[in-house]
Amino acid sequence: PEQHAATVRSFVAEALGGWAAEAAPSTPSIFEVVEESDQSSPIVLVQAEGMTVDVVRKVAMNERKKLWSVAVGQGEPDRICKKRLKECQASGDWLLIENCHHSLGLLREIASELDAHARATSVRGVFRLFLGTASHPKFPITLLHRARTITVEPAIGVRQQLVEQY
Repeated sequence: PEQHAATVRSFVAEALGGWAAEAAPSTPSIFEVVEESDQSSPIVLVQAEGMTVDVVRKVAMNERKKLWSVAVGQGEPDRICKKRLKECQASGDWLLIENCHHSLGLLREIASELDAHARATSVRGVFRLFLGTASHPKFPITLLHRARTITVEPAIGVRQQLVEQY
Protein backbone atom coordinates (compact mmCIF):
# COMPACT_ATOMS: atom_id res chain seq x y z
CA PRO A 1 0.00 0.00 0.00
CA GLU A 2 2.85 2.45 0.68
CA GLN A 3 3.90 2.19 -2.97
CA HIS A 4 0.49 3.12 -4.42
CA ALA A 5 1.12 6.86 -4.38
CA ALA A 6 4.50 6.50 -6.08
CA THR A 7 3.07 4.12 -8.67
CA VAL A 8 0.14 6.40 -9.45
CA ARG A 9 2.46 9.43 -9.65
CA SER A 10 4.72 7.54 -12.06
CA PHE A 11 1.75 6.50 -14.22
CA VAL A 12 0.37 10.06 -14.34
CA ALA A 13 3.81 11.45 -15.24
CA GLU A 14 4.18 8.90 -18.03
CA ALA A 15 0.66 9.35 -19.39
CA LEU A 16 0.26 13.13 -19.07
CA GLY A 17 3.77 14.44 -18.55
CA GLY A 18 5.84 15.36 -15.54
CA TRP A 19 3.94 18.59 -14.91
CA ALA A 20 0.73 16.67 -14.10
CA ALA A 21 2.37 14.50 -11.46
CA GLU A 22 3.86 17.54 -9.74
CA ALA A 23 0.75 19.73 -10.02
CA ALA A 24 -1.14 17.99 -7.22
CA PRO A 25 -1.60 20.40 -4.34
CA SER A 26 -0.08 19.37 -1.06
CA THR A 27 -2.29 19.09 1.97
CA PRO A 28 -1.20 21.48 4.70
CA SER A 29 -0.34 19.96 8.04
CA ILE A 30 -2.32 20.92 11.10
CA PHE A 31 0.75 22.81 12.31
CA GLU A 32 0.64 24.99 9.17
CA VAL A 33 -3.10 25.55 9.52
CA VAL A 34 -2.74 26.62 13.15
CA GLU A 35 0.08 29.01 12.25
CA GLU A 36 -1.97 30.58 9.44
CA SER A 37 -5.17 30.86 11.46
CA ASP A 38 -6.23 33.59 13.84
CA GLN A 39 -8.56 33.98 16.79
CA SER A 40 -11.61 34.77 14.67
CA SER A 41 -11.36 31.78 12.32
CA PRO A 42 -11.94 28.40 13.94
CA ILE A 43 -10.27 25.23 12.77
CA VAL A 44 -12.88 22.61 11.89
CA LEU A 45 -11.73 19.00 12.08
CA VAL A 46 -14.10 16.81 10.10
CA GLN A 47 -13.64 13.33 11.47
CA ALA A 48 -14.02 10.07 9.61
CA GLU A 49 -15.98 7.49 11.55
CA GLY A 50 -14.02 6.14 14.50
CA MET A 51 -11.33 8.85 14.35
CA THR A 52 -10.42 11.15 17.22
CA VAL A 53 -8.96 14.65 17.28
CA ASP A 54 -5.93 13.74 19.40
CA VAL A 55 -3.82 15.62 16.87
CA VAL A 56 -5.01 18.88 18.46
CA ARG A 57 -3.58 17.78 21.80
CA LYS A 58 -0.25 17.03 20.11
CA VAL A 59 -0.17 20.48 18.49
CA ALA A 60 -1.03 22.20 21.78
CA MET A 61 1.75 20.32 23.56
CA ASN A 62 4.20 21.16 20.79
CA GLU A 63 3.22 24.86 20.90
CA ARG A 64 3.15 24.84 24.72
CA LYS A 65 -0.43 26.09 24.81
CA LYS A 66 -3.04 25.26 27.40
CA LEU A 67 -5.85 23.32 25.73
CA TRP A 68 -9.32 23.02 27.20
CA SER A 69 -11.70 20.39 25.86
CA VAL A 70 -15.49 20.25 25.97
CA ALA A 71 -17.57 17.44 24.49
CA VAL A 72 -21.05 18.63 23.56
CA GLY A 73 -23.89 16.17 23.37
CA GLN A 74 -22.56 14.11 26.28
CA GLY A 75 -24.40 15.71 29.13
CA GLU A 76 -22.41 18.95 29.16
CA PRO A 77 -24.83 21.81 28.65
CA ASP A 78 -24.20 24.41 25.98
CA ARG A 79 -23.83 27.09 28.65
CA ILE A 80 -20.66 25.40 29.95
CA CYS A 81 -19.25 25.41 26.44
CA LYS A 82 -20.06 29.11 25.95
CA LYS A 83 -18.56 29.95 29.35
CA ARG A 84 -15.34 28.11 28.49
CA LEU A 85 -15.21 29.88 25.10
CA LYS A 86 -15.31 33.31 26.77
CA GLU A 87 -12.70 32.27 29.33
CA CYS A 88 -10.34 30.99 26.63
CA GLN A 89 -10.80 34.12 24.51
CA ALA A 90 -9.89 36.25 27.53
CA SER A 91 -6.90 34.15 28.61
CA GLY A 92 -5.54 33.23 25.18
CA ASP A 93 -5.90 29.50 25.85
CA TRP A 94 -6.99 27.07 23.16
CA LEU A 95 -10.41 25.39 23.15
CA LEU A 96 -11.43 22.12 21.52
CA ILE A 97 -15.16 21.53 21.22
CA GLU A 98 -15.82 17.92 20.27
CA ASN A 99 -18.95 16.31 18.77
CA CYS A 100 -20.20 19.59 17.30
CA HIS A 101 -22.57 17.70 14.98
CA HIS A 102 -24.69 16.98 18.10
CA SER A 103 -25.29 20.67 18.83
CA LEU A 104 -25.69 22.68 15.62
CA GLY A 105 -27.62 25.46 17.39
CA LEU A 106 -24.63 26.05 19.64
CA LEU A 107 -22.41 26.50 16.57
CA ARG A 108 -24.53 29.42 15.37
CA GLU A 109 -24.08 31.08 18.76
CA ILE A 110 -20.33 30.42 18.63
CA ALA A 111 -20.15 32.11 15.21
CA SER A 112 -21.85 35.20 16.68
CA GLU A 113 -19.49 35.18 19.66
CA LEU A 114 -16.46 34.98 17.36
CA ASP A 115 -17.77 37.97 15.41
CA ALA A 116 -18.26 40.00 18.59
CA HIS A 117 -14.81 39.06 19.89
CA ALA A 118 -13.15 39.93 16.56
CA ARG A 119 -14.80 43.38 16.56
CA ALA A 120 -13.71 44.03 20.14
CA THR A 121 -10.14 42.82 19.62
CA SER A 122 -8.02 44.37 16.91
CA VAL A 123 -4.84 42.53 17.88
CA ARG A 124 -4.01 39.07 16.49
CA GLY A 125 -4.40 36.98 19.62
CA VAL A 126 -3.17 33.56 20.62
CA PHE A 127 -6.64 32.10 21.26
CA ARG A 128 -7.56 29.26 18.89
CA LEU A 129 -10.85 27.40 18.56
CA PHE A 130 -10.96 23.84 17.26
CA LEU A 131 -14.28 22.23 16.35
CA GLY A 132 -14.35 18.45 16.06
CA THR A 133 -17.31 17.15 14.08
CA ALA A 134 -18.59 14.35 11.93
CA SER A 135 -19.73 15.44 8.50
CA HIS A 136 -23.22 16.89 8.75
CA PRO A 137 -25.36 18.46 5.99
CA LYS A 138 -26.73 21.14 8.34
CA PHE A 139 -23.38 22.36 9.70
CA PRO A 140 -23.65 26.18 9.69
CA ILE A 141 -22.26 27.39 6.36
CA THR A 142 -21.31 30.79 7.79
CA LEU A 143 -18.95 29.05 10.20
CA LEU A 144 -17.47 26.90 7.43
CA HIS A 145 -16.79 29.98 5.27
CA ARG A 146 -14.66 31.62 7.93
CA ALA A 147 -12.98 28.41 9.18
CA ARG A 148 -9.96 26.45 8.14
CA THR A 149 -11.14 22.88 7.55
CA ILE A 150 -9.10 19.71 7.93
CA THR A 151 -10.26 16.13 7.52
CA VAL A 152 -9.13 13.58 10.08
CA GLU A 153 -8.91 10.22 8.34
CA PRO A 154 -7.22 6.94 9.17
CA ALA A 155 -3.64 6.60 7.99
CA ILE A 156 -3.12 4.46 4.90
CA GLY A 157 -0.54 1.74 5.23
CA VAL A 158 1.31 0.25 8.17
CA ARG A 159 4.26 2.64 7.88
CA GLN A 160 2.07 5.77 7.93
CA GLN A 161 0.08 4.43 10.89
CA LEU A 162 3.30 3.91 12.86
CA VAL A 163 4.58 7.38 11.92
CA GLU A 164 1.36 9.03 13.13
CA GLN A 165 1.22 6.98 16.31
CA TYR A 166 4.80 7.58 17.40
